[in-house]
Amino acid sequence: MNTRTLITTSMLALVGFGAHAQLITYEFNNGDSLDGWTTDRSAPSGFEIINNELVMTVSGELNDNNFYNTQGMKLDGLRADYIGVDIFIDSGWDQPGRYGGLWGTAENEGGSLKEWPIMEYQYQYENPSYAETQTGIGIWDTYDGWVDPVSDAFELDAFNRLEIFLADGLFS
Repeated sequence: MNTRTLITTSMLALVGFGAHAQLITYEFNNGDSLDGWTTDRSAPSGFEIINNELVMTVSGELNDNNFYNTQGMKLDGLRADYIGVDIFIDSGWDQPGRYGGLWGTAENEGGSLKEWPIMEYQYQYENPSYAETQTGIGIWDTYDGWVDPVSDAFELDAFNRLEIFLADGLFS
């Protein structure tokens, strides 16, 4: 059985309403409610605040090719130009696969789904989009698939900031 734990200290969203924008920060302090979060694809085995950190535990046999075997939680209803998360990348994540990251959902003004910007930590991941097995921060482009090569801009056994910006209709 595989068990993977994703730890975050805060999640940020820049919410735009016309010319005015406000920054919303979720700090995940002990005792805070997680009531607004819902399951995305399959529920993780754990999702709670421990020691002022959001801790999500993914357990079970994971099939990287099975859409619904991705375990996660989501927070809906934000209109954001920016999302970010501090993710702890554990050196114990040493089995090939996709571990954890930041997934966004972009909608057009009519409310139709349009794009899914993703940044996630992958270890020795075999992906048909990659020329070879890779370790690093994988970036998903809705139109072109996984970007090859993955980013090597991460530190093991440390918190790493993953950020997705929307500017002029493009994600970066």
